Amino acid sequence: MLLEVRWRGSEKMISGLTEMVGDVEIDSQIFCKETLQEVLQSYPEINRDNLSIRIDIQKNPEFIEGYALKGTDFLSSRGYSICGIIPQRAINDGYSQKLVKTILSHEFAHIVNGDLDGLGILIHALNPLTNNMLLRWRERKADREVIRRGFGKDLYESCSYVESIKGKRPHHYYSTSQIAELLTKISSGGEVR
Repeated sequence: MLLEVRWRGSEKMISGLTEMVGDVEIDSQIFCKETLQEVLQSYPEINRDNLSIRIDIQKNPEFIEGYALKGTDFLSSRGYSICGIIPQRAINDGYSQKLVKTILSHEFAHIVNGDLDGLGILIHALNPLTNNMLLRWRERKADREVIRRGFGKDLYESCSYVESIKGKRPHHYYSTSQIAELLTKISSGGEVR
């Protein structure tokens, strides 16, 4: 398994960010490794041997994203590559660990749901023909898996943070109010399907 945490941008920007936040590069490596181990414990079916994870920290305060690809070197079909992108602002605001945890859990959910294999790839290809209904189904299914795996509170807090920056999440994901409803359902003994 490979874990890489890096600054995204030009060398000038990278040195500027390092100066702005002190020893955050070292701290980011530590918290990302600990967070990764915590999330992986909830996804025992994921093969760690062919897993490549990269967390990019960048200056743009509004760019928060995660994606997973089949293949550990972005070219082969063995294993999986996951990339999470968080803004440097999240470190200053104290939300970086929650964002990393949510991104990793959500992307691992795509892996266990089979979204990166056969039928999952076909669904992704057909999405434009369905007016994004398949994308919405797939992303919300991943969010429900995140909640089932015990990261619902982190998902809620991360989404609240994203909404405070961007105004709202894209419509194919659950909103914070919808996540709150799912968490309430679970706390009262219900299931999230």
